[in-house]
Amino acid sequence: MIAMVVKIITETHDIERTKEVAEKLVMETKKEKGCIEYDFYINIEDKTSMSFIEKWETKDDLENHLNSEHFKRWYPEICKYRVGGETVLYEKHQI
Repeated sequence: MIAMVVKIITETHDIERTKEVAEKLVMETKKEKGCIEYDFYINIEDKTSMSFIEKWETKDDLENHLNSEHFKRWYPEICKYRVGGETVLYEKHQI
């Protein structure tokens, strides 16, 4: 399993628009093959800090997501409001 956390920092005046666009991306992504989890979180203490937390069955499923029509449409829209953040990719450790 592959997990990815995409942290987005936005300006206060862009919070609502970022949430609206993120909702569209989440709704479409959850329908994708290999999507285990794909949700959008807002930091409780700092509403300008938001994260997509996602889990995929395989790295190929993640790559297909990154090449999907809805991702290519909505993620650049979110990036218009992004002023910072980071993306971290994880692989599940088998215990």
